[in-house]
Amino acid sequence: MEKDGDDVLLDYYFDGQWQATHRGVGWAGIPQYLIINLQMGSWASGVEPGDPEWPQQPGPTGDTTFQARNVWFGRTCNW
Repeated sequence: MEKDGDDVLLDYYFDGQWQATHRGVGWAGIPQYLIINLQMGSWASGVEPGDPEWPQQPGPTGDTTFQARNVWFGRTCNW
């Protein structure tokens, strides 16, 4: 995470490899939340909503809590 004026730049890494940068315009000084979405049954399954196989897609049917290890969230302080 890096500040650029009133904008916040977020760099995303997976397994140590840079994946993307997100610019939050006007985000400086606004509380931020980290949401890790473990979505299932998406387009990656190749099954579309309405398909007869859609009800068999794996995944929770309600709220679910996950635990994670070795997740690091940090920032740089260049200002």
